[in-house]
Amino acid sequence: MYGQLNGWREARLRTDAIPCTDFITGLTWCQSPFCDREQRPEAAVFDMVIFGTSGRLELWDVGNSERGPVPVCGCDLEEQDMIYCIENMGSGRFATGDSQGFVRIWAADQDQQPPVWPLSASRLPLIQSPVVDMQYCQSSGRIYALQDATFSMTAPVGARNVVRCWDAGSQHDVGVAHEVLEEYELVAFTPASDNGDLGNELVAGAVHGGFCAACYSLGIPSLCWHKSAAHTAIICVFDIRVGLQMVQRYSTAHRSMYPAMRCARDHFIFTSHSGQPLCVWDKRYMSTTVYEEEYLANFPMPAGEGGADLMPFGCPARTGEHQGLFLDTDGDLLVGRAENGMTWLWDLSTTLGWAQGGGLTGSWLDRALNDYIEAWREYRDWPIPLGACPCDTSIPTTLLRGGQPYALVGLETKETQDEVMLPAEGMDPTGNLEADHQESIFCARLRPPPERR
Repeated sequence: MYGQLNGWREARLRTDAIPCTDFITGLTWCQSPFCDREQRPEAAVFDMVIFGTSGRLELWDVGNSERGPVPVCGCDLEEQDMIYCIENMGSGRFATGDSQGFVRIWAADQDQQPPVWPLSASRLPLIQSPVVDMQYCQSSGRIYALQDATFSMTAPVGARNVVRCWDAGSQHDVGVAHEVLEEYELVAFTPASDNGDLGNELVAGAVHGGFCAACYSLGIPSLCWHKSAAHTAIICVFDIRVGLQMVQRYSTAHRSMYPAMRCARDHFIFTSHSGQPLCVWDKRYMSTTVYEEEYLANFPMPAGEGGADLMPFGCPARTGEHQGLFLDTDGDLLVGRAENGMTWLWDLSTTLGWAQGGGLTGSWLDRALNDYIEAWREYRDWPIPLGACPCDTSIPTTLLRGGQPYALVGLETKETQDEVMLPAEGMDPTGNLEADHQESIFCARLRPPPERR
């Protein structure tokens, strides 16, 4: 990587690709339950990719740097099931949410036949709307699932978007969260923290339920900003200790919100909007943002200009339709990927503190003490451009996980002419891609940031 002020002095990036001729609908990573850590010390953190297609769930081993990705096991799904989200639960277990509103817990064991099978399955009650997002809290053993009843256009009239809390151990509902105003719908969420008692709070984002046909055709209705200025996006906090009721509600300066928000270090919240790629909030002081990234160059650049020839993934092939980013963080790094595949990386060790040693704050937190223009020009605030992995036919899902080595895993769609053999009709009822696209998963290994001092 290229941030010399924070220890990223050399370009260290290695990528592998997992090809797939079917439409990939869900993706996550996990530590392999099969490998021997003594025989494979290089596979200490990131060596397994789990993904779902329109008719199958597969596990691939990506921990061996010599032989590359290899399939391990998988299983076929029921005819009408389509997995929309997958969440790693550790110890060889993972949860899936599908188009039928089911949450299933799966396990992988090499000694079983078949090696992957569902441990349990439970349909979330009240409505059968698809489960489009899911997160698991390790400390509490709870699964949070977002059911999309409005933007998916599949639920009965009057159904609401809700976030349901499901106890993975007892397999029963703990609570349900929804927006208090009927005109607004939840579109994103993240647990406030996974440490101790703070794991009882849930942060969610909501937008006004109206959207135009042009924005809907882009695939993400929550990014529609063609609304009244009064219809601002909302950040709200729910508390499971009071039945997952809303305890705080804040209005933002935006009318849209990307359906992926993250939280780091207990109280910093990261959101993205159609006109602003990154907004950083502090849950302790929500009257204004901590930091805002005004504009990102999500467009092709000539070779030799702006470092286009130095980016590991290369230059994007087309200009982005909006500034919204798919966000993910591990607390020390923040990655954002645009809809044209352009990927950016922020070093939170510098911007939120601890990288410089004695100081407790970073450049984003010190910005209020300095002149705004001068602080904006600071090099350490700039994101690192990684380049573009194209994703024209899918949401640019990109996951970041820390450890040795750091790893990125994400969806990629490439145009091809003869490499993929699909049915003559081009698109079948199961959702296969047309013959001019090929789905794959990229796995990148990054050099880690400096150690905490």
